[in-house]
Formats: sequence, C-alpha cells, structure tokens
Amino acid sequence: MSSPINSTIIQKLDSLDSEYAAIRRQQEIETRALEKTYEAKYQPLFSERSKVIAEGGVPEFWLTVLKNTANFGPEIDDHDKEALQYLVDIQAEEIPGEKEEDLIAGLKITFVFNENPFFENKSLSKTYHFSEVNDMLRHEIKCIDSDT
Repeated sequence: MSSPINSTIIQKLDSLDSEYAAIRRQQEIETRALEKTYEAKYQPLFSERSKVIAEGGVPEFWLTVLKNTANFGPEIDDHDKEALQYLVDIQAEEIPGEKEEDLIAGLKITFVFNENPFFENKSLSKTYHFSEVNDMLRHEIKCIDSDT
C-alpha cells in the first residue's frame, strides 16, 4: 500500500514540468526558425532540379526516387508505375499555424505531371493536417499467471 504524497512535492514536480514545457516550446520555435532559414536556401536548388528534370535530364526521375524509398517503394504497383512515368515534380508546401510562433499546422504535397493518358489533371495534391494530440500505439500486455 502506498503512502499519501505530500502536496508540496506534487507542486514542485508540476512546476518543474511547466519549466520543462516552456523550454521545450522555445526550442521548437528556435528550431523552426532555423529550418525556415535553410528552406529558403533550398528553394532555388529545388527549382533548378525541376528545370533539369522537365527538360528530360533524367527519364522517370521521380518514379525512380519513389520506388527507392522505404515508405513508398513497396506501395507502388505496376499500374502505379505507368502513371508515375509522367511525374515531373513533387512539391511540398507547409501550412502555417495560426500565429507566427506556431509550428506548422500541416503539409500539402503536390505531384505535377506531364500530359498523360491516365488523368486530365496537371497536378494532384494531398493535404495533411497535423494535430498536437499524440496518437499512441498501444500494445497488449501479456501477464504472467501468478499463483503464488
């Protein structure tokens, strides 16, 4: 049986947790500001890469990239490959939070295609909205029978 916990200790632990949360939030804000600085430097490189690919520099560039990633490669079927041969660019656009200091609220991914026999759209987009709620995976606990 456990003894009651002193309320002063609980208040101290709560205070420490609040301090940790404030420092962590400041770290997130500063990290995000640094990321924005570098994203601005990346953009001209991405634009130049898009030009090279659009000019036919590397046939099926994006199909090859996607096939060789752990997240997408196993998901790409033969019928996907046929359409993805026409993919000429992948663009990512962050959805900002409501306030300047907010972290990003989501991400919009746009797939840009050359004219193709599969669909009329020049581009297809998917938008992901993030939440601060952490979805946790729960695993079954396998208890040991204790007869003693």
